[in-house]
Amino acid sequence: MGKVLHASGSGYFPGCIEESTDSKYAVWPLEQAMQTYWRVRAWDFSANIVVRLFDYPEEGQNTDIPLESSVSDIRQEAEDEQTLVCYSEFIRQDRLDGYPKSGDIFFFPYRKVGDLYYSGLGGLIEDGQSNTEFAFWADNQTYPSAQFPISILGATLDITAFYLEDAEYESEVISCTASLVPSEWWSYGGTYNTSTGEPL
Repeated sequence: MGKVLHASGSGYFPGCIEESTDSKYAVWPLEQAMQTYWRVRAWDFSANIVVRLFDYPEEGQNTDIPLESSVSDIRQEAEDEQTLVCYSEFIRQDRLDGYPKSGDIFFFPYRKVGDLYYSGLGGLIEDGQSNTEFAFWADNQTYPSAQFPISILGATLDITAFYLEDAEYESEVISCTASLVPSEWWSYGGTYNTSTGEPL
């Protein structure tokens, strides 16, 4: 199989790669960074969080509640592999069991730090069933005190987590672990297993 390069400034993504010295962009080797855009067709998101409710159930008493969140099948909007050569993003808007669940995954500018790359993968995920909302991307500077780890293809990025319950008690997410796992891969004409991503 010949080497195919994209007709862009980088040759690897549908856009130029910015050089950086910031270690937060040193995420994946090039092959894995390219997988996030070119190889993965759909993702499954899951998270475990602990929310602290203050002054509950009576004044001066706090309580911690564990919650699980998941949003499945966050899918490429592209209909086939050929359309990936144009900028594309993942998007899912759906309702499950009467609860809104949504996941938007998108791509920021591509960056390179030494021999490691950041494909720009980021996302906003909301789970109405557990009243949680998540946001992740490598340059997330909005809430630096509320960053937790998310595992994606062997790398760890930062994720923020929020509890959206409309209650009279003040709350804070005190712990969160999350993962984004490929649930379907592009087949590229039947040359890859769509369940595992392995060559056939």
